Amino acid sequence: MDPQREPEPVETLVARVRGGRAPSQDDVQAVVGVLRQWLARRGLQSEEVEEVAADAVLRLITAAEAERLDPARPAGAWLRVVADHLALDALQQRRRRGQTVAYDEQAHDLAGDDDRVAALFDEWAAADDVARALRRAGDAGQHEIVRAIATWLDLAAADGEAPSSRRVAERMGVSHMTVQRALRAFRELLRP
Repeated sequence: MDPQREPEPVETLVARVRGGRAPSQDDVQAVVGVLRQWLARRGLQSEEVEEVAADAVLRLITAAEAERLDPARPAGAWLRVVADHLALDALQQRRRRGQTVAYDEQAHDLAGDDDRVAALFDEWAAADDVARALRRAGDAGQHEIVRAIATWLDLAAADGEAPSSRRVAERMGVSHMTVQRALRAFRELLRP
């Protein structure tokens, strides 16, 4: 490495994590900035860019913590591949949503998902079932699921009723689609 050249933001973040330290907010924002530039050419909407970038950075940190990144290969290349796959997923989801139902019907359907998740919690998800599913999600490195469900449970306890995915998303600072995906994934973890 050229001593005159500043290290790449991705490599800096990975080195910090490999050294056993948490990445700083500046490290994370520098990597998000790199991803925004990379994703700008992918045809994503601004909300999708932010969601993909956040998800990709979370996966990078998780992979670095679990020592799943090959130290002989550049972490930036790994991150670009992950970001490209996430971008393709986001584009495919947008196409599916646009082809299947009108916006009003889609919003109504999303509210139905919230109701179905609440019913699952009420029907057969005793506290130990929820705790066990959260533990499985955490062990699998699915931190977004853990965060979404914890937020959902906090709001439900505070309000005395199931919160909407939009309310959970507002509290978390993510899109409602991120919350919807987390709720669906958690529902699968709850199944007996």
